[in-house]
Amino acid sequence: MASFRSCFGSGWYPYRRCAIAKMSEEINDSRESGFVMVAKVDDLQEGSMLFVAVSGNPILLSRIGGQIYAMDAVCSHYNGFLPRGQIKDYTLVCPVHKAEFDVRTGDVTKNVSAIVRLATRREATRLRTYEVKIVDGSIGLKIR
Repeated sequence: MASFRSCFGSGWYPYRRCAIAKMSEEINDSRESGFVMVAKVDDLQEGSMLFVAVSGNPILLSRIGGQIYAMDAVCSHYNGFLPRGQIKDYTLVCPVHKAEFDVRTGDVTKNVSAIVRLATRREATRLRTYEVKIVDGSIGLKIR
């Protein structure tokens, strides 16, 4: 199982735990090959988010409607750290310039404002999502 350590120390952030998983922690069952265990299901409460890093990939887990979703943890617009954002229903709002993403698909549901696009010369684009599998109370991610 992945080891847990504090990501944000004693700061005010509600997402204090971070899982660091190694690719060697794959599920042994050949049907599940390619999945890496990153956290326990009980570590992710309904309506919350959890940051994990798998082989250098920052990934955000969220649990909405009893389903667990996984997507990139860094905003495609201006590299905002999405675990510091807000989540409502299936929408995640970036804390930097307020781009909104659907946690199920990674699609941009609301891009940054026109003035921000002009100032940064960038807009948000779709985020990568990851296949999630629950095995014996643990969350597994398929890393491509």
